[in-house]
Amino acid sequence: MNVLILGAGGFIGKNLAISLAKNNDINLTLVDKSLCFFSDIVGILPKKVEYISSPLDENVNFCFLKNQDIVFHLVSSNIPTSSNIHVSLDMKANVVFSSLLFEACVFNKVKKVIFISSGGTVYGKVNNCPLSEDLPTNPITSYGLQKLTIEKLLYLYNYMYNLDYRVIRLSNPYGPYQRPNGKLGVVTTFIYKALNNEELNVYGDGSVIRDFIFIDDAIKAIINITFGTDASNHIYNLGCGYGTDVKTIVKKISSVLNKKLKINYLPARTVDVPVNYLDISRYESTYEKLNPTSLENGIVMTAEFLKNNIPSPERIGVIMGKMHSGGKKNLVMEYYRHIDRNKYQFDFICDEDSNSIPKEEIELLGGRVYIVPRYQNIISNILAIKKICKKNKYKIVHGYNGTMNIFGLFAAYLARVPVRINESISMAHKSDKKTFLKKILKPFSRYFSTNFVANGEQCGQWQFRNLYNQGKVTIFKTVIDTTKNAYSPELRDKCRKEFNLEDNFVVGHIGRLTAQKNTLFVIDIFKEILSLKSNAKLLIIGDGDLREEMLSHISEYGIQDNVLYLGRREDIRQFYNAMDCFLLPSLYEGLPVVGVEAQCCGLPVYFSKEIPVESSGCDDLGYFLSLDNPATEWAHVIVNTFENSVRRDHSDVIKVKGFDSELESNKLVKYYDQCIINMNRN
Repeated sequence: MNVLILGAGGFIGKNLAISLAKNNDINLTLVDKSLCFFSDIVGILPKKVEYISSPLDENVNFCFLKNQDIVFHLVSSNIPTSSNIHVSLDMKANVVFSSLLFEACVFNKVKKVIFISSGGTVYGKVNNCPLSEDLPTNPITSYGLQKLTIEKLLYLYNYMYNLDYRVIRLSNPYGPYQRPNGKLGVVTTFIYKALNNEELNVYGDGSVIRDFIFIDDAIKAIINITFGTDASNHIYNLGCGYGTDVKTIVKKISSVLNKKLKINYLPARTVDVPVNYLDISRYESTYEKLNPTSLENGIVMTAEFLKNNIPSPERIGVIMGKMHSGGKKNLVMEYYRHIDRNKYQFDFICDEDSNSIPKEEIELLGGRVYIVPRYQNIISNILAIKKICKKNKYKIVHGYNGTMNIFGLFAAYLARVPVRINESISMAHKSDKKTFLKKILKPFSRYFSTNFVANGEQCGQWQFRNLYNQGKVTIFKTVIDTTKNAYSPELRDKCRKEFNLEDNFVVGHIGRLTAQKNTLFVIDIFKEILSLKSNAKLLIIGDGDLREEMLSHISEYGIQDNVLYLGRREDIRQFYNAMDCFLLPSLYEGLPVVGVEAQCCGLPVYFSKEIPVESSGCDDLGYFLSLDNPATEWAHVIVNTFENSVRRDHSDVIKVKGFDSELESNKLVKYYDQCIINMNRN
């Protein structure tokens, strides 16, 4: 029998693969986005198991379905707690993919599809627990809605094409191979943090009740349902059948591990239903009594696995300087979200006047935030960074401040940090007042550094010319989540309607309102565009020193009715979709994140020639114009080229060009690995 697992590199997939591989009659194929996801199970699986790397999105080629008898669908691009942020994008990523998968299953004559749904989210706020399969389903998260929609799709494909299927509404599994510092799995995460003497984040007062099932019990039941002969039911709840509140979880972990735990209570989340546990009588009456592993025994086995297989991650001190909204923050956070956090964790060292530190997300992912005096108080800043480095005994410190890295890395040098990575993320321009200081610091910026990195070739050449020419500078591209930044016609229509932009030609600009970003020239260009297209509107997102001067500029031109200024925002993906083109006439950049995000969403981007050509990820969407050209010429080029453009998604192109956060994050892990190897040799 041929069995294929889609999304096999995750928690459930790995445990399922290990169990199925014990059956010599099964030919097993494992599919996920990267082969590195299987690195920890390859050694324990039979050699005949086949591993396949696939994007697992709407562009996937389903050729691997040929001759498969059973397909497990474990793919999901989001999680319950964040799924309501980008509803349409996540629906497209998961529901459209599932529909294409089921069509391919029919075409390839797959006999049965097993879909792991969510018993914790599809029912919504229902008080009469335990919850049976026959109850109404009213999910309060997009995640639950997606799962439910995919269930309905399976019903439809069964009705139309007789595609056999089983839906397993799984509760909250925990145990070996679950990422202990990811965004899911409260039991495993709490055990891991307890073992490492880290603080536990509890939302609300800890009274939320859930159905926690040990993974071995879940896998055994999933296999029973998969190979069982019962055809009267297509949907099964799967949990332990009773509820446990989070407070009890904390107490039991403390008792079993004999540790006093540090608890950090956070505000309750709206996506958390108060009580959820499942009625598993359908499964037990059809197959067998579940006899779930006790929570105490599950904690013991999970803790043992974590101690033997997942060492404490290496903590890296990440010197951010000022963590403001914008490119640097987005760049580092994209790497952090996608890096193997079981192996490397980030401690963010930020200036006290930072205005956009995502502290909650960082801590949820297992990171830490340290606040230091702003770098204008240079002595206090250096001493504070040195103290943090000494306290945490970092092996690696990574500075993201260009020529200013000399100060943070000097502090790391004083603290005897062996690996000190100096990253160049931008350049300079004669018109920017910061350029004078950058030119003074540039010759000295290599000092106190052991390794050199840049987010673009030209950045590397500008700051580290001789080192770059000697091949001693490693390039890590600006990265984005290509799936989240894909073009969505539905999101475009929704956003344009909400902001009354339905009949407008929308010119966009996102960035700090500073001299470097050439904010006032953006206004000049738009004024000229408006003279050519009377329905034009300028959409600006950002904040900075030139805010008031920009608003005065707009008022002086009398174009305030055609400018939509939204200030500093984090929900910018909807606005990329709403725009028709994007302006980026900066005096200088490294490799700007906004340019890559805009092009991924299918926007033509008009760069200044001061920006590296490598910043354009799509040849058909990147236009480079000289800052010596007047605003009228910029306007004519923009209007003329737009008339011939057709909006479409370019996420596949951006991914191929190497701007994808998941792929580059794997490269960064290997770089850190090599740094530590070299350190140990010395």
